[in-house]
Amino acid sequence: MVTIRRILAWWLRAAVLVVAVADLRGGLPTACAADWPQWRGPNRDGVSAEKGWTTKWPEKGPKVLWKAYVNGGYSSFAVVGGRVYTMGSALDKPGPDGKYKKDEQGRTLGRNIIWCLDAETGKQLWEHSYPAPADGTQSTPAVYDGRVYTLGPFGQICCLDAADGRPIWSQNLLRDFGGKLRPYSGYACSPLVLQNVVIVHAGGNALVLALDRKTGHLAWKSGPGEGAAESSPVPYDAGGKPGVVMLTPKVALGLNAASGDELWRYPWKGGGYTIPTPLVHGDRVLLSVFPRDGLSLMLQLTSSGPKEVWKTSGMGLLFHSGVLVDGHVYGPYSNSGEADTTLLQCVSWDTGEVKWTHAGFGFSPLVAADGKLILITDDGELVVAEASPKAYKELARAKVFPSKSKSWVCPVLCGGRIYCRGGENAVCLDVKGQ
Repeated sequence: MVTIRRILAWWLRAAVLVVAVADLRGGLPTACAADWPQWRGPNRDGVSAEKGWTTKWPEKGPKVLWKAYVNGGYSSFAVVGGRVYTMGSALDKPGPDGKYKKDEQGRTLGRNIIWCLDAETGKQLWEHSYPAPADGTQSTPAVYDGRVYTLGPFGQICCLDAADGRPIWSQNLLRDFGGKLRPYSGYACSPLVLQNVVIVHAGGNALVLALDRKTGHLAWKSGPGEGAAESSPVPYDAGGKPGVVMLTPKVALGLNAASGDELWRYPWKGGGYTIPTPLVHGDRVLLSVFPRDGLSLMLQLTSSGPKEVWKTSGMGLLFHSGVLVDGHVYGPYSNSGEADTTLLQCVSWDTGEVKWTHAGFGFSPLVAADGKLILITDDGELVVAEASPKAYKELARAKVFPSKSKSWVCPVLCGGRIYCRGGENAVCLDVKGQ
């Protein structure tokens, strides 16, 4: 007679066998709630559900667990299954004459590099690279179902095995789909993996383009468009169906994620720097950009199309998206496009009213967790402040990078560690609570 104890013992042995097989094959777990699998985190809103991390740091700041050289660029981090994924770009070696090779557009040649590091030690687990102009990567990898999806600044989309970096498929937006770059920069959009497709902003023949995530084949495209925006797509609930919001230089779009069908559009005189990712909450979408004197615009998505709730000129997010905490949006707003005049502001989500401003941060990329803001200043300082509409209240500050390292990369909090990047260097800091 089979007893309960024997059944439990059998299941335990089976579970151990499954784990062992997965380990032998290099298998990785899919993203769980504690991971940070893509640009702006699990919900693509810059907010972490992590609690219990500490702001009581030693005088010299949190313990540095590791540092890693990741080459040039502004790619942030995806953290999944104890691994960290990011991108960089490097120059090729100069020729015998001491000069670097250039392409037909005069761009210096080099390589884009996708890095996989051990989250605990910073040890390199694998890297994958391909030839490309060495202008610096700006997009952040997305990790989904054991695969890593990346977009290089000149249109190269790669799908790699997350376990070992093995290439699965690749496409090029410029070569394969008639994409078009913005005149002053390459692609900066971070890919969105939604159900069975990978969604990016292509420009040229397609405003927005979706590839089958398993094969790389074209699933759908929406357009045509002009040059690609740096802004990244965001998922939203389109009447019970998966939808995606995309901000482009001249229009904001709502699309059906499965078919690419246009659900709504909002034409506007955006132009300028269309960089920040839209912020979606409920039936509202916040768009904020820097065209000349800045613009922040709140739309409500209704059955008859988007309706303007409020609009504020002279206050736009230049590079970095805001975060929404308890009815207020926190972010680096500018009316001039200069770092020394950019202000950290708290703005009411409902009305657009400015609750407070605080100077001295520069472009300051930020995320939020447990009622706190985590920021990196232009001077390379890591800062934690309360996310409160009452006033700016600083909780901790530490020097992480040299002042001129251009610390413009969004930090990541995951597993009691804060991952930061300044120029060519990544740093992992221990902020685990007791």
